[in-house]
Amino acid sequence: MKRPLLMLGVLLLLTGAAFTGSSPLHKKAVLPKASPTVYRVVVGIGAGGIPTVDQDTVTLVAANGDSVIWVAGSGVAAFSIQFPAGSPFNQSSFASAGGSMASGAIRAGANGNYKYSVGVNGRWLDPTVIVKGGHG
Repeated sequence: MKRPLLMLGVLLLLTGAAFTGSSPLHKKAVLPKASPTVYRVVVGIGAGGIPTVDQDTVTLVAANGDSVIWVAGSGVAAFSIQFPAGSPFNQSSFASAGGSMASGAIRAGANGNYKYSVGVNGRWLDPTVIVKGGHG
């Protein structure tokens, strides 16, 4: 029983893996970057013609490359998105003639809460986009 252990010890010393930390088992794990998530927000029309969204708050992680796509729901012919006090994206306003529109990439340095307005038929709703800088 001593002989296999002795041979294992010699093998480890010869490879330099015993005490140097050079073994693949001792290397730091590098975590892969999370895949970008595209959050889908459906814009609709509620009671009294007030716009609705199916997600009042969307949290994005900048380091992951997350983004938003706004989609026209049932009965919505056109809508607009405006970030009046600063946008986390390269654009601060978006307009759609129905269908959908994508936010695009988060601009460099964006972090925190961003109130935005969704307009449908001259009526407005104010949901929020939250941007976190690090990994989710």
